[in-house]
Amino acid sequence: MAGQGDDAMLEDEAPPPGVERAGGGEAPGVAAGGGIDQRQPIAAAPPPPALQSSAPMSLDLPESSAAAVAKQAQALADAAARQRGALVAVPAADGAVRALLRSLGEPITLFGEREYERRDRARKLLARMDPQRAAEAVAAVTEGGGVGGGAAGGLGGGPSPFFVPLRPEEAQTELFYTEGTKELERARGEIALGSLERAARRLEGERRAWEARRRRRESAAAKQQRQLQQREAAEAAASAGAGAGAAAEEDAGKTKHENEEAAAAEEEEEEEDPDLASDAVASSARSPSSLQLLCSELGDGRPLSTLAFNHRPLCSSSGSESDSASSSTSFSSTIDLAVGSWSGCASVWRADAASGSLLSSSSFLSSRRGKEGANNTNDATSAASASSRSWWRAHDDRVTGIAWRPFSTGTLAQASTAVVDLATASADGTARLWSSRACALAAASAPSGAPCSPRPLAELKGHAARLARLAWHPGFGGGGGQGEEGAGRGAGSKFLATASFDGSWRLWDAERATATVAAPIAAPASSASPSCLLEQEGHSRAVYCLAWHPDGALLVSAGLDALARVHDVRTGRTACVLSGHAKGVLAVDVDPGTGSTVATGAEDGSCRLWDLRARGRPLATLPAHSSLVSTCRFLRSSAPPSSSLSPSAGSIEGRLLLTAGYDGEAKVWDARDGRLLRTLRGHEGRVMASDVVALGPPPSGPRASPPKASSSRSAAAVPALLVATSAYDRTLKLWGRLD
Repeated sequence: MAGQGDDAMLEDEAPPPGVERAGGGEAPGVAAGGGIDQRQPIAAAPPPPALQSSAPMSLDLPESSAAAVAKQAQALADAAARQRGALVAVPAADGAVRALLRSLGEPITLFGEREYERRDRARKLLARMDPQRAAEAVAAVTEGGGVGGGAAGGLGGGPSPFFVPLRPEEAQTELFYTEGTKELERARGEIALGSLERAARRLEGERRAWEARRRRRESAAAKQQRQLQQREAAEAAASAGAGAGAAAEEDAGKTKHENEEAAAAEEEEEEEDPDLASDAVASSARSPSSLQLLCSELGDGRPLSTLAFNHRPLCSSSGSESDSASSSTSFSSTIDLAVGSWSGCASVWRADAASGSLLSSSSFLSSRRGKEGANNTNDATSAASASSRSWWRAHDDRVTGIAWRPFSTGTLAQASTAVVDLATASADGTARLWSSRACALAAASAPSGAPCSPRPLAELKGHAARLARLAWHPGFGGGGGQGEEGAGRGAGSKFLATASFDGSWRLWDAERATATVAAPIAAPASSASPSCLLEQEGHSRAVYCLAWHPDGALLVSAGLDALARVHDVRTGRTACVLSGHAKGVLAVDVDPGTGSTVATGAEDGSCRLWDLRARGRPLATLPAHSSLVSTCRFLRSSAPPSSSLSPSAGSIEGRLLLTAGYDGEAKVWDARDGRLLRTLRGHEGRVMASDVVALGPPPSGPRASPPKASSSRSAAAVPALLVATSAYDRTLKLWGRLD
């Protein structure tokens, strides 16, 4: 019980700020007698005045955060739309889908739209609609005849009131022409004449190959007949007894002589038989030791997007190069390799099959200058510095394609600094023409650090969007070797084709482009380039890759519309359309040996083979990769197709097919039967580009004699195949066989 002192203290104690006494100045909950009233709770103190606000506060988000919030909101809206779309029942029949689109007031088809794309478009439209209205629209089509029988295949059998059937005569079959230039007319005439000559030589080689196969079959039948006769003669001699010993010995001598002559004839036929050489290459690729990782180099600071071997250099007849062939049947074990990067830089490397190494162009040229000088020092530090200076600035944006000019000026050691032998394409919408030797010399003399920026010999402008791949015309300077036929048309190809995301591909005259360059490339240029001969449309989406027929008359273009079109460049018509991929086509190549097979690789992970002789009939579908296919390349030979090696020299070309994908693997296939021969693993990221080449003279077949003991190690170490791959991990790898 509280006393008087306590009562006085309670009365004199001031209330806390913001609290008033209840009633006659007494605090609530305090009794009149000074005690605490348990029946009345003590009121809680309100927040301080500083925490009270008369207006709500608003905080402005920075632009980056606001954009992130908007992006997240859009992503959530898209996810919700996809969820609603998954629950929408869309008719499966294409006629019902067209009827549904017509009822919704949408176009029943778009240019280049396929059935599954049309159905996805209808699904997205229904997902954005009110569910009740979407269900009514679908019911109106299906119940009225949208899915089962009738004109639209409806369930009820009657035609849908919204369905408008497409009659065959309504399909677009009209041909339209655009006026071309005189330069295009002359170019088409030159391409037509050159393609006829190359086709005649190719057919002559195929006739010789067919004759060789026929003689081989006859020889095999004759050999079997001789063996049967020998067996019968031996049985007759055994039954005659010892009295006929002299006659048996005479017959045995004749038989031995006949067998030696037949064996010599068989060896000559085997040397001419093209099947033996191609079978030997296929068996070599199947061997576990045939394609091993020889070396790996870190190429650039960004992913390496494209590469290409110099398959067709114009070989020098003087033999001045140190690693050139000393005879007509031996060839160099080195080959030039061009590489492009996402940094906009390009570089040329020297692939040495004898040592299994990759040498940068700057290191190669520095070593040659050292050999020519009086003092030849082998400084590893200088070699590494030269390797870092091997790149030059080719474009301001990513390099998307790179290609060597066939039969131009020779190898890197022989090339001229004033002749175009290399072309690059970029995401900046331009293609540029270079001299590889001039760029390599500029990169070697540049200070260490940033890549140099040499001036290209020409720049091709005109596309409205970024470029993808590019391809040189096969040319007429090397179709039959480097003899009189090749000299008649000059060295190198003059026509270049570029593919673009603007839905078209263009044909350029490289000689005219280099001849008309009179101002620096930084000067403004007109939109219509005088070197552009043809702008060809036909794809509904971006055109991604190109490939020329070995005769030079046909060009295959493939794009993101999942189609590949075969164009007759001589007339401008479309020869056939290759349709079968489910997604966009990202790689295409034509068999360089026979020209009868086209290989296409797509985003669906498959690689398809097509027969051009049957107007694009599908031959096979290879389950190539678990991700998209980035490269499809047929085997090509670096040996010149001279008459001394025909027909076996050209028989190995096109026998193997190399594919690479974003699953980090590269695979080697037998192009004849579609068998998987080898799988190359080693990259840590997706393989973005690859190429394959056969170095040296082709083997004469499985019976080829091993190298003699007196032969040099470099001659025995030359691999039959050489594969180069570049990947997203910024590495460049070389694969081959090193004995």
